[in-house]
Amino acid sequence: QLIFAPHAIDNDRFAADRNQEALELRQKFNIATNEILILFTGKLEKKKNPELLLQAFIQLDLQNTHLLFVGNGELEEILKAKKTLLQAQDDIHKRIHSMGFQNQTQMPVVYQACDLFVLPSQGPGETWGLAVNEAMACGKAILVSDKVGCAADLVQVGINGEIFQANNVNDLKKKLLNLLKYKAKLIEMGQNSKKLIQSWSFEIQAKEILTLLHETC
Repeated sequence: QLIFAPHAIDNDRFAADRNQEALELRQKFNIATNEILILFTGKLEKKKNPELLLQAFIQLDLQNTHLLFVGNGELEEILKAKKTLLQAQDDIHKRIHSMGFQNQTQMPVVYQACDLFVLPSQGPGETWGLAVNEAMACGKAILVSDKVGCAADLVQVGINGEIFQANNVNDLKKKLLNLLKYKAKLIEMGQNSKKLIQSWSFEIQAKEILTLLHETC
């Protein structure tokens, strides 16, 4: 017998209002309320492909748009070096930020500070991507690659986000442009994310497992 037991997080913990702290985080990086903040969280490793997101961001060079990397890993110094090289070219480096590893208690603030969450994984091994659950619980629009395990289940194209072809910088840029046209659309998608993720909760997970146990005992 098959049951639906969702891969869940504590939605309520991430959804709790941390807006004031989120605003202070944006102010720390000089990100105005009318500007857009793109967020990547997770290990800075080849599997998660943060370099592709940085490449797309640099090539698009959209004004009033910022990119924040949160996490550490083998690519941390490479990403910093690429940002340093940009300083000699133009001011885009001022819109690329990093925070390093953050404790889980701080992550709801980080998610709530952003406007769009991006997970550009190329695999192998991105079997789910719980960061997507976390960002959705915080009410954020989602952009993921088709190598992210949860893409088919959690991302409804045009409703709460978009899916792009893994390792395809042109497709990533196209989807970013579509999403970043109107901040109001990102807000609407974020609200849809928050509604959709309610079906992926510990409560439903526990209920389904208990139901199965009762039926088999």
